[in-house]
Amino acid sequence: MPYTSNKKYRKEIRKALDNKFLQTALGNFTRNYPQSRTNAFKGKDIQGLVNDISDLKRKSVPHLSELYTQFKQKAQEHGVIVHFAYDAGEANKIIEKIALNGNVKSIVKSKSMTSEEIHLNDHLGSKGFKVTETDLGEWIIQLRHEGPSHMVLPAIHLSKEQVAKTFSDVTRQYQPEEIKTLVRVARKELRPLYSEADMGITGANFAIAQTGTIGLVTNEGNARLVSTLPRIHVALIGLEKLIESVGGALKIIEVLPRNATGQKITSYVTWITGQTECVGCEDNKKEFHIVFLDNKRSEIAKDEVMSVRSMVMLEVI
Repeated sequence: MPYTSNKKYRKEIRKALDNKFLQTALGNFTRNYPQSRTNAFKGKDIQGLVNDISDLKRKSVPHLSELYTQFKQKAQEHGVIVHFAYDAGEANKIIEKIALNGNVKSIVKSKSMTSEEIHLNDHLGSKGFKVTETDLGEWIIQLRHEGPSHMVLPAIHLSKEQVAKTFSDVTRQYQPEEIKTLVRVARKELRPLYSEADMGITGANFAIAQTGTIGLVTNEGNARLVSTLPRIHVALIGLEKLIESVGGALKIIEVLPRNATGQKITSYVTWITGQTECVGCEDNKKEFHIVFLDNKRSEIAKDEVMSVRSMVMLEVI
């Protein structure tokens, strides 16, 4: 990293350390989250669950190539177009080409850390596509031209006063510093975009090789709208999300919300197998693409030390 960038980075760190609100917000989170997580796992054999997930990844990580081949065959049987991207650049180009071929102008997205990994929004925006994040936190930071500060809570660093000002600027009218009101404003602004969008982009929390099914675990329900209403659905998935069976997916669902947000169960679990109905689409079927991203994951999978540890960490994300 050039010295000038390093100097700027250190300056930003000092500024953040002096931010009293940030200290309070993150302090509250670090105190409250461990207790919420403990409560969510109450009565559960935590070590047993850890072992189950580790075993699941140990069985799948060495066989990602075979699982991909099996998943692709099953998904294609249900009308899905499956792509493989070796790196970020190739993934961006694949999705760009899908959008161009589909005469896409507007795109809605649900939260996807994999799309953050490849800077998908920046790429599509540079090609003239209008891309809108629909997760509340992601939408807020997109409006502010910022990156996410947390994998699950991307806008945790912002106060309701800052959000109110941002929403006031966007809507060009005063918005009160009240959370319920701000949520209503976001809903009013975002809801029309789902039906107007030509393409919806999601991630996935798992991809089941035996059935060609992907699963989305969310709290806001926006992923269902993103994957349902636009005529084209693209799911961008890290290769490590491949697992063999539904049983493994159920085990992930048991652990994921407890570990990520301190909940016993998440609000929405969406299973998608194959093309879905789409009035006005060719053959009344939605165009459905799944893009698997490698981006060095295959190399990590071959490393004796990094393989399972890294893949389990990515699975929690």
